[in-house]
Amino acid sequence: MKSFVCAAAIAASCGLAAPAWGATPVMRLFQEGDALAGSTVDAVNAAFMSGNGTVATLGTLEDGRRFVWVNDGVAWTSDLFPDTVTGAESSIGVGDDGSWTASFSLPASGTSGTDDSWAHSSNQTIAREFDDYPFIDDQIVGFASRPSMDDNGTAYTVGGYRLDDGSNSGSDGRAFWRSTNPGAANPTYDVVYQSFEVIDGFTVGNGGVDFTYDVSGNGNSLITEIVFNDTPTTGDDNMIYHIDLNSGVKTRLGREGDATGAGDNFDNWDGVSVNNRGDYLIHGDTDGDTATDEFILVNGDIVYREGNLVDGVAMDLVDAADINDHGQMVAVFNTEADSGIESLVFGAEAGNRSTWEIILTVGDTLDFDGDGLSDGTLDDFNISAFSNPFEIGNGRTVWLEVDYTDLAGGSFEAIIGVAVPTPGAAGLLALGGLAAARRRR
Repeated sequence: MKSFVCAAAIAASCGLAAPAWGATPVMRLFQEGDALAGSTVDAVNAAFMSGNGTVATLGTLEDGRRFVWVNDGVAWTSDLFPDTVTGAESSIGVGDDGSWTASFSLPASGTSGTDDSWAHSSNQTIAREFDDYPFIDDQIVGFASRPSMDDNGTAYTVGGYRLDDGSNSGSDGRAFWRSTNPGAANPTYDVVYQSFEVIDGFTVGNGGVDFTYDVSGNGNSLITEIVFNDTPTTGDDNMIYHIDLNSGVKTRLGREGDATGAGDNFDNWDGVSVNNRGDYLIHGDTDGDTATDEFILVNGDIVYREGNLVDGVAMDLVDAADINDHGQMVAVFNTEADSGIESLVFGAEAGNRSTWEIILTVGDTLDFDGDGLSDGTLDDFNISAFSNPFEIGNGRTVWLEVDYTDLAGGSFEAIIGVAVPTPGAAGLLALGGLAAARRRR
């Protein structure tokens, strides 16, 4: 005990924050400034998981190379790619076996600018801008974005296509693509649905294949936001669909302007998630009072409204949420008392708010080495702007990209792991995240 008292006294005398008992135990995958692959880490972004807990993330090194981290180390660096990688999206997909898929910017072929490549860990390119688009005559690939992968290694992305008329950018239409053989010597892909397709009597808009989507780990279900171009008004053109990826059957789950049953109407969709059982989670906003318009919907029922309590704390906006195959949920909320304070919430049953509990909050102290003492303070959850910026998986860990301040006052961006509570017992959770910069469309 004497040594701990001395440690606190020394910290105070140096003007540092004194270590505190009861710090949240977390794992740290890596952080800005770490030595890695002959360089140092420059950019850290979101982490993604497969069903069995395999974690992968895409980052940037000080020397400009991109790297992919899988589980416990660097699995790939961009100097291994046949072409120079000039940019990369922050999203990445990973399978149970550690295979992964990503989207890169590469030097263009025969024209100025850069193009987008949908690539696999074998260094094979699945689709690249200016390639022939094989599903419509006289069209070429415009872009490939928001890559993901199911547990079995099938890769998915939202892609664009345009007329082969010498244009250097843009897309005339979009499609949701799937590649069941991304590791093959000559990988191929097929279209799940695309612009100008008619669904339930409405036509998918030229930009109607939205980036908001999720695929179940077994590859059976796709939840996707679709924007149609011939609905009566722009106030009812955004819809959420479940697509059976085996049969192709499309089932509408919600439509902008639909009544919620609580006196207001659904207005927009921020994020979606689906598990192997077909359970789905959607979060977004209604057109009601701004004090209560944020919602989480599970299997058709609203289970959270802005202002509801979790562990006695009134919650506000939903930054992100995900459901796993056990029906458990993790979500990051802003708290109502201070919208700048975020909390990580675990729900043993996603559809039962009484099972939800706060497991980590901005301002909490973090214990990286397991000695019970604070090694830093959590400053922020770095939640990316796209749907599904983190995943819970089916294990006892969730990985997050965060900012924290160490005891010396240094600020770092890091990937940490938090252990989720075991059902029926108090516990914690482990997580990490990472990504790289790239132009948006």
